[in-house]
Amino acid sequence: GNLIFAAARDITERRQAEEELSKQTTLFRNLFEGSPEAIAIVDPEDRVLNVNRSFETLFGYLEAEAQGHYVNDLLVTEPYLEEARGINQISLERHQVVERETVRHTKDGRLVNVSLIGYPVSLTHRPIGGFAIYRDITERKRAEKEFHKLSRQDQEAFRVARMGHWEFDFETGQFHFNDQYYSLHGMTAEAAGGYFMSAEEFAQKYVHPDDAHTVVEAIQRGVETDDPNFQYQLE
Repeated sequence: GNLIFAAARDITERRQAEEELSKQTTLFRNLFEGSPEAIAIVDPEDRVLNVNRSFETLFGYLEAEAQGHYVNDLLVTEPYLEEARGINQISLERHQVVERETVRHTKDGRLVNVSLIGYPVSLTHRPIGGFAIYRDITERKRAEKEFHKLSRQDQEAFRVARMGHWEFDFETGQFHFNDQYYSLHGMTAEAAGGYFMSAEEFAQKYVHPDDAHTVVEAIQRGVETDDPNFQYQLE
């Protein structure tokens, strides 16, 4: 009876271990297949063993097409080959996690900005391959480019907005100032008596003797030009 009991116990433990392994395998497979990130499982030589659906969608290769090929042969164009070899060296040879933002190409040759993680895997201290995980960041890169473009435009707009602006009406001999101009002088239009001022009053109140020639030059250019939209900027 004791021997039968011992055998039954051994079978139970084995079944429990098998069930746990099956559960872990199922969880991993669901995570692998359901991940929004494009993932390739590679051997120690960087040959594709498996890819998930997101990989197929992003790069256009079915798993059967990708299996057995080197990842770099599938996805890397000439300008990025040296970088890709360096990533392989860090991940698969030095067994270190590596992260990069780079460019890869799809089956039809389209270039894709990606965030790449190379994740090595070892079993009992023996390297058995790794994961190449890709996230499409093309839209983010495009948005960043637009942001920087707009940022430069905003900086220019801000610079212009901070300018003190004035106009001179040749028929009336009056200057017209904006609020920023008065602000630069530490006052308001109301305190100055309004937005319009004669040339004599303007010269007396706001033009430093050293700058008088600059104002005269601006007015003279305005008189001589045929451009109805003529503008003159004083730094």
